[in-house]
Amino acid sequence: MTTERTSKYSSRHRRRHPGSAEPSRGRDRSIDLGSVVSRILYWVTWLMTLPIRVVLWLTQPPGSAILFGLAVFYFVGLSCEGYWQAAVSDAPSFILKPFIQDDAAPLLVITALLSPTFWVASILSTVIQAIQATVLRDISLAQAQREYEAVRDYTVPDKRPDAVDLVEFKRRQLKQAGTKSLRVKGFVCLLAYAIDFIVSFSNFPLFGTDGIGELLRNLTWIALSIFGAECAIALFLDALDKGREAAAPKVEVVE
Repeated sequence: MTTERTSKYSSRHRRRHPGSAEPSRGRDRSIDLGSVVSRILYWVTWLMTLPIRVVLWLTQPPGSAILFGLAVFYFVGLSCEGYWQAAVSDAPSFILKPFIQDDAAPLLVITALLSPTFWVASILSTVIQAIQATVLRDISLAQAQREYEAVRDYTVPDKRPDAVDLVEFKRRQLKQAGTKSLRVKGFVCLLAYAIDFIVSFSNFPLFGTDGIGELLRNLTWIALSIFGAECAIALFLDALDKGREAAAPKVEVVE
């Protein structure tokens, strides 16, 4: 009898607290809701900061190397096309250029590749751009230090009034040693820019334009044609150097 009462009391007690599991379910639902909200906030923040992260990625290796590499392809292609069109008056355009209505179509590059004149013009253009890129690219501090250390101990003797002319000639030759190559490089660079300007001017004439807008547009594309490729090449090589420096293992010297 006592056992029966106890079992009935236990069953009533269990029935009296049927909602004891409800707080647990409520907590589970609140946890699920909080997880959903946090995930939504994460993706909203991710999308809002995406432009900033893209800019940061493109301004430091390896993103900067990829960006400048694409710029090299574009401006080298623009230069090759310009030299080809300067050599062949009816050569089609295959490089798309904003604000320029020249009926350019990328598929026309096949026509260019089948033309021997295009290859000759491309070789000349590549040589010109390489010369300009070499001049524009600055040397590193370490290289400048090495070059300075290599010549800093050389001195020129005082001029002797009673010396023969050959002595004075050799003295001037010693004083100017190494500068002739620099002058030659400067002349070659000026010649390269002169050729580049003539080619760009023939493709984007400044005279006979319809208004100031077309004049400014042609001036812009002349500047891009002349300086675009070599600047992109120099920046691309610098980005590669910075990427190698960043990837190199850091060695700490313990004293």
